[in-house]
Amino acid sequence: MDISVVPLSLPIEIICQALEELSKNDHKYQNLKSVALSGNKLHAAAERLLYKSIVLGKADEVGAFLNALKCKIYGNARAGYVKTFRLTPDARNGPALDAILTKTPEIRMILATVPNLMELDVRALGRSTFNELAEGATCHPKLRALTIPSLPSNSVQYFADQVNITRLWTDYIGEFPSGLSDILPNLEDVAGPAALLCELIPGRPVSSVSTLLLPRRSELQALCKAMSESTVHVTFFATIWIRELEVEAFLAMAHVLGHLESMEIQCRYHYPPYDYLWLKGLAGYNNLRYIAYVYSSEQAYNAPHDNETFLEALQRNRTVCPTLENVRVIHGIGADTRRFTYAKQHATWKLLP
Repeated sequence: MDISVVPLSLPIEIICQALEELSKNDHKYQNLKSVALSGNKLHAAAERLLYKSIVLGKADEVGAFLNALKCKIYGNARAGYVKTFRLTPDARNGPALDAILTKTPEIRMILATVPNLMELDVRALGRSTFNELAEGATCHPKLRALTIPSLPSNSVQYFADQVNITRLWTDYIGEFPSGLSDILPNLEDVAGPAALLCELIPGRPVSSVSTLLLPRRSELQALCKAMSESTVHVTFFATIWIRELEVEAFLAMAHVLGHLESMEIQCRYHYPPYDYLWLKGLAGYNNLRYIAYVYSSEQAYNAPHDNETFLEALQRNRTVCPTLENVRVIHGIGADTRRFTYAKQHATWKLLP
């Protein structure tokens, strides 16, 4: 969309809609920045979109953004526009990551300046740096989604006034701080190591659970028990790097998790794609509509995916889980990854193009 053809006499609501469309363009930031410089009426509307979601991947971008917030004329307004803040340095680029870590004071100042923050992603900082950042951190009562490298050592204090958080992502393995039963009362979507999930799910309205690391069988059993103690039904479950024996164990727990509607299982170890024995384990999952199965090891990759054989297996087991409507198989490594989507149409399974 060319903003130059939008009459400035239009109501600001219509202009904002035009800018919303402009913000979906691949050149979003360049376009909105140009609009913001074009006139007073468009300036505020463009900056509202320009600063709504901030993603910083380089150290110099941190300083530039902080300077934008310090602007005497527009700084306060810009700070109020920020709803999402993410740090995304390339983890494979050591110098770039180290440079970001030197900007912790500036990051602290940024977070102290944005009062309407709703989503924060600082997983790139690492555990010790985030712990430092969390000490005496500014409270964000509107915060809804938090992605962090670990729970801070002062978790009870850190989360005390941030009770509106509904989504938490963290992958730290180690000792957890005490007092976890007193935090995050409104948690709905949680991703992390199984041991932590077992602490955070019971007594909370958690409906979406993802394990970010390979759980042992004992952890998987404990996790299933914890999910049964959520105050609402868990309807989505995803687990990563799960062994085939654990797949069978998990599928056998339908009596506890029969309310699942979507499931994603990533298998690292050899589980021949042409067998699909796990389909038989879906009995009892009477609300399951979607399942994704990922083979991402060299062993699995060496066993080629056979569409005809899999379609036959789906059709043969169609009465095992009658609610199942869509299955996705992701097979391969890196650039060689292939994706297959199957759908049940009029009681017959078909491969979608």
